[in-house]
Amino acid sequence: MKSDLLRTMIERFQEAGDDWQTKLKIGNMLRQWIRNFYADDFEGESGCLDMLDTFLGEIEEHEDKKVQKLAKTIAQSLEQQEKEYEKLATIRERPKRDLVRQMGVPTKFKFSEADPRTVAEVLCVCVFFFFLRYINLIVKRNV
Repeated sequence: MKSDLLRTMIERFQEAGDDWQTKLKIGNMLRQWIRNFYADDFEGESGCLDMLDTFLGEIEEHEDKKVQKLAKTIAQSLEQQEKEYEKLATIRERPKRDLVRQMGVPTKFKFSEADPRTVAEVLCVCVFFFFLRYINLIVKRNV
């Protein structure tokens, strides 16, 4: 379906001939499509990316300088979205550290033997963070 839309847009661009306004509209629509829906429509769709690369290669060799510039802006949008997608993918792949497992669980901890002031400080910090989360939830609901 996505490849059909892309194919139709490319055909319309080629049929436009010398009609610069039509070519510009199609080029801008392609650029916005790439900017807003790259991850959904292009990533993983090698057919669409191949078709788009072939199309960009063809219009970059066009004799009209305006068409060449349009191809360059579309290619830049594509490169930018590819970089952003890769950056997000590497962020998602990073495993979260399990600090309790790394530090180990205390085996013989007893509240009765702990310093009461330290226990009170830790509890205050915990209550404070719960309070902040609660306030954030209220603010988000009211916005």
